[in-house]
Amino acid sequence: MCAMWAHGETTYISAAFASGPGGGVQIADAAVLNPANELTLAAWVRVKGTAGEQPIVAKVGSPEGGPGYRFGVRDGSLFADIWDNTNTQYS
Repeated sequence: MCAMWAHGETTYISAAFASGPGGGVQIADAAVLNPANELTLAAWVRVKGTAGEQPIVAKVGSPEGGPGYRFGVRDGSLFADIWDNTNTQYS
């Protein structure tokens, strides 16, 4: 289930899915997913373990690089990574 709506200058995207192997939601690329100044991510998740890396929300650039972001759990801690137009990563 996925929904998108706007209120003023803010666009909201909401998605939900059932757990299980291969579970997840893919949302088509859109300009609204490329914020210029601000981005707020929120998620309620239940992880089955804390080892390794488990992305929760991600938008990655092309294989050649480019802007993107990723938020998740890595070895028991929350992490956030951001890439700019030059493929420089900020964690």
